[in-house]
Amino acid sequence: MVALNAKSIANLSHPKKGQLLCWEDKLQGFGVRVTSARKVYVAQARGHGRTQRVTIGDVSVFTIDEARREAKKKLGAMASDIDLNKAKREARAKTITLGDALDAYLMGRDLKKATAAANRSLIENNFGDWLTKELQFITPAMLVQRYERISKRSTSVANGAARVFRVLWNFARADTANADGTYVLPETRLGD
Repeated sequence: MVALNAKSIANLSHPKKGQLLCWEDKLQGFGVRVTSARKVYVAQARGHGRTQRVTIGDVSVFTIDEARREAKKKLGAMASDIDLNKAKREARAKTITLGDALDAYLMGRDLKKATAAANRSLIENNFGDWLTKELQFITPAMLVQRYERISKRSTSVANGAARVFRVLWNFARADTANADGTYVLPETRLGD
């Protein structure tokens, strides 16, 4: 624990990998997380039977006093048993688009270039007008209609596109799940 101020934060060196946590001695649960690229203010407390840490913001954006005030609010919410990370995940799940899910899936998986290109092509060619559509607004009826439209051209393409869509949906569903295992997005919207 140290006295955090602009000078002590500036003197924190970036680790080559991993992270360094430096906690303040004045406000318990308030500190700075230093990674190889960034320094951010964080607040951390126990809640819901586990330790919860939330990011306040970059040290270049917040002054120490602004960050401390924000930390007090977040620590108070966590002390009141509010899961701030759950609210953040739920908000993100409500705004994730099909294009976001596609990009995140392709970046997060070690796929061969040909497989990644084929998956992207299936989605862009068959669901291209949905890439900016939020997943929460894609209904089962819309999927059935789209599947039927694609299968008039080719059943195998329709099956492939539906398979990749289902993979993306399930990836986004798992990626936005709460720490307790509950899901924000419902189960896949197209039958297996």
